Amino acid sequence: TLSYPGALLNTTATAFIDEVTFRGAIFGLLLSIGVDATLANIIQTLLYALTTRLGAPGRDRYLLVLTIGMGLIGQ
Repeated sequence: TLSYPGALLNTTATAFIDEVTFRGAIFGLLLSIGVDATLANIIQTLLYALTTRLGAPGRDRYLLVLTIGMGLIGQ
């Protein structure tokens, strides 16, 4: 990162935008088909966690718990 000081910011911003876009698209789709907002939030949170393989063998469980927690608190 010393040769490219913006690498940390770039990586963090890209991950944030990716997550917001994915979750927003799923959430919007679920709402558009008439799913209750709370249930839609739970579904998009679980889909994101599964899609990014946060529950895969060998992955730290705290990442799965943290991601689901942030998704559910965000409602």
